Amino acid sequence: MRIPMATYRVQFNRAFKFSDAKAIVAYLHDLGISDCYASPVLKTPADSDNGYDVCDHSQLNPVLGSEDDFEAFTSALSKHGLGLILGHSAQSHGYRRSLQCLVDGCPGERTQLQLCILL
Repeated sequence: MRIPMATYRVQFNRAFKFSDAKAIVAYLHDLGISDCYASPVLKTPADSDNGYDVCDHSQLNPVLGSEDDFEAFTSALSKHGLGLILGHSAQSHGYRRSLQCLVDGCPGERTQLQLCILL
């Protein structure tokens, strides 16, 4: 089991893509970072700013780069001995309706949401 010792947060978006993250991997290694903690990388709606509103769990977000770009990034991490921790939220698991109901106070949804997150 890998235990992260020092993480660096990467927020992928239109201005910071897989290729940009790959470009800083050697620098992160030199800083003593053990793991890159990244925002979600799966496909989101076109107007998404942060990656947490995943709409297709079977595809990488094309705005962030291609599968080859992602592979190049993860290969660079591996080459330098860094791990990758992918961030997620209940929204990125498809529980958006339950989250909205929790925020808006829809009756009966809170328990379902808590169970989904805990499982």
